[in-house]
Amino acid sequence: MKSELINRVEDKIAETFLLAQKQFGKVFELPKLSFELNSSHVAGQALLRDWMIKINPEFLEQYPDQVISRTVPHEVAHLVAFNVYPHAKQGHGPEWKSVAVKLGTEPTRCHSMHLPEKQPHTYICNCRKFHVSNLIHRKIQNGQRRFCPMCKKNLVYLSSVPLSNSIEFDGIKT
Repeated sequence: MKSELINRVEDKIAETFLLAQKQFGKVFELPKLSFELNSSHVAGQALLRDWMIKINPEFLEQYPDQVISRTVPHEVAHLVAFNVYPHAKQGHGPEWKSVAVKLGTEPTRCHSMHLPEKQPHTYICNCRKFHVSNLIHRKIQNGQRRFCPMCKKNLVYLSSVPLSNSIEFDGIKT
């Protein structure tokens, strides 16, 4: 990941915490920062007890301005709300919403950013190849059995490959 993006995220975290200090009259310790968030839906995450913010590097690279201007303050608001209102129900409740507004960010819980579909995994049987999603792949790897609808043989993992000219059959892309 580009160091320029990392610096922009760090700067936005510091800027947002400075605003929080002014708004709440408290000194906040800057959180740990991680870019180890692997999800096709979650752009950021605040780990309250670890006092850490995780940013999804794929979202940051695809949508740097949105992640820095909206996701980072959103996650800072979670940490600040946890500190200021420790007995409140955490999440996106009224306390978090009031903190988010005071920090100048919209008190919404969802974003509209989308990542391209993850590359599927290839499985084979006696008669064909199947390209399956990460979710189906994990289920198979965790012991769930999938069978070919044609030859009725158990699917066997071949590799991770790019999706190309696949059709979906019973939840399995072929």
